[in-house]
Amino acid sequence: MRNRKALLILLVIAVAACAIAGCSDLKKQSMKIEYTYYKDGEIISPSSESILLIEDGGIEITMDVTLELEGGKILFEVYDYKGGLAWSGEYTESASFTIVLEEVLSDSRYRLKVSAENITRAHVLITSDRMKVKTPFDR
Repeated sequence: MRNRKALLILLVIAVAACAIAGCSDLKKQSMKIEYTYYKDGEIISPSSESILLIEDGGIEITMDVTLELEGGKILFEVYDYKGGLAWSGEYTESASFTIVLEEVLSDSRYRLKVSAENITRAHVLITSDRMKVKTPFDR
């Protein structure tokens, strides 16, 4: 009986420790956006758009991009909270690069637009630990 109580107390302590450790990461934002475009076979929208939420701004906020591209070109555009073009880039071959947004305000929204033209195949992966993608549950 004593072993059961000790085991139960250890289990409660372990669960509490995990909950406390998890709570410290609640404010950390993590984003992963994935777009896939095909010309031959099924075409999945040649243009994609996401709203990016930035809780804690800063001098430089970055997004890491991995692009696999065959044929054609891909255009990336990021618009700031006022609707002005904050960053753009055009790519005609596979690449890995970083999008750097400068002087980003806290609690702001940016818009990411990715457009594919005359491509055979393309896959885009965008990640950042300083922002997240707006969902229907966000205001």
